[in-house]
Amino acid sequence: MHNSTTRRRRSSPRRARAASVVTAVATTVACLLVAACSSADSAPSGPSRPAAVQVALSITPAKIPVGATTTLTWTSTNASTCSIDQGIGAQPAQGSVVVTPTSGGRVTYTLTCTGVGGTAAAPATLVVPMPVWPSSYENAKRIVLPDRNVPHPASYGMQDGIFGSPMAFGDFFQEGAYAAVLAFSTFGTNGLPPSLPSRLYTLQRGTAWVEATGAMFNDRTGCVSPRKSLVADFNRDGRPDVFFVCHGYDAPPFAGEPQRILLSQPDGTYRNSIVASAITGFTHGGSAADIDGDGKIDVVLTHTNALNSTPYVLMGNGDGTFTRDMTRFPASVAQKQIYSLELVDLLGTGRYDLLVGGGPPDATGNTSPGSAFPNGLLRNDGTGRFTQSPFVPFPNPAAPNGFRFGLGLDFIVRNGFIYMLQVGNGYGAIAVQKIRIADFTSTLIYEHQGNYASCNLQTWFPWLYPAPSGLLMAQGPNVPNTIPAESCYAVTVSP
Repeated sequence: MHNSTTRRRRSSPRRARAASVVTAVATTVACLLVAACSSADSAPSGPSRPAAVQVALSITPAKIPVGATTTLTWTSTNASTCSIDQGIGAQPAQGSVVVTPTSGGRVTYTLTCTGVGGTAAAPATLVVPMPVWPSSYENAKRIVLPDRNVPHPASYGMQDGIFGSPMAFGDFFQEGAYAAVLAFSTFGTNGLPPSLPSRLYTLQRGTAWVEATGAMFNDRTGCVSPRKSLVADFNRDGRPDVFFVCHGYDAPPFAGEPQRILLSQPDGTYRNSIVASAITGFTHGGSAADIDGDGKIDVVLTHTNALNSTPYVLMGNGDGTFTRDMTRFPASVAQKQIYSLELVDLLGTGRYDLLVGGGPPDATGNTSPGSAFPNGLLRNDGTGRFTQSPFVPFPNPAAPNGFRFGLGLDFIVRNGFIYMLQVGNGYGAIAVQKIRIADFTSTLIYEHQGNYASCNLQTWFPWLYPAPSGLLMAQGPNVPNTIPAESCYAVTVSP
């Protein structure tokens, strides 16, 4: 019997190295195959998407006055062409440009850039406060508004309230848009005190007129009877102020009342106060401008309730205060009943002459209360005095039926002509005279006697305003609240 013996084969080092190489190659091939599969799964199905266009636009400073400059600065990425609207045009992909606005308002500039990745736009808004013109006449007559109709006094709780003066328009909030200051009053009967105190209100215009008095001033005290609102920059801060011409109860003894002013303050609000240097009087008319060329706004005022009934001047001190001067009018106007004044640069020279509304006799012989004085012109001698040149009376032509009109209430100057709104001294008729400045010849272009059925049977209008189609005779919502305010703006006169 043979013994069986188990024999073990020892692998050689050469074979071990060969097996190791094969294993490594196999592993490497497997990994490459897996990587290839993975790469195939994650590959995009189409071409790569281009980067989107991005833009940014800024304005510094974002609020400037008319005539000042501001800088528009912009950047863009992935853009091939850029442009800015408002007449600026094509621009590089990044840069800046200086702009100088020539009118007030809110201007939105839009940067638009285009590239392979599409188009992008960025807006930026510049606020340019509406300018204050050099005279109260211009601040009343140069402003063109799409809608002058404001809420009736009854909407503020004044059921028997009226507008005693025209509305004062200006950019009181410095937002590139006009706001309105309303001077309300309520008349009593037979000279008795009014049933409610007179009040002032401020309106802002958006899609509609909205009251915003509290943001402008807290003291709403007004005049008993505000007759006219003079808008000008009395303290030289670039913002509009309002001087209220007031005459008090329109009944004997015609005692008059103080004048008032709304004056802008450094914090953006307004201070309401009495004008200490003005006469407490029956002041029916006034106007404001720099009459002596010293850069300060002055005020001319009527004074018709005393023996010394001469118009006078408040010379501006440049800070919202005034110095009274009784020497700047000729002796011919002393103790005369003058009711309307308007400072106008008739010849475009910067010198303000004075249009005067008195009370010449009408066809019936009626005159305005007191001594009659013609409607006409006082020339400014260049130093703010009206004493050197003779008074120029305006003609007073009769209507076709022979009726002659009296007191000149309001004026507009256009294209070499003075348009004068004139009433019969009994206030039962109204007319518009067209007076040529070159030779002061006159034509009666409109006259109406009796009442206007569309305006609560009113027989006259106190104000003239420019309108796209002519001249607008305006009363304002000075009627019971059952009558729409618009009905009193319905009379337009062709010049």
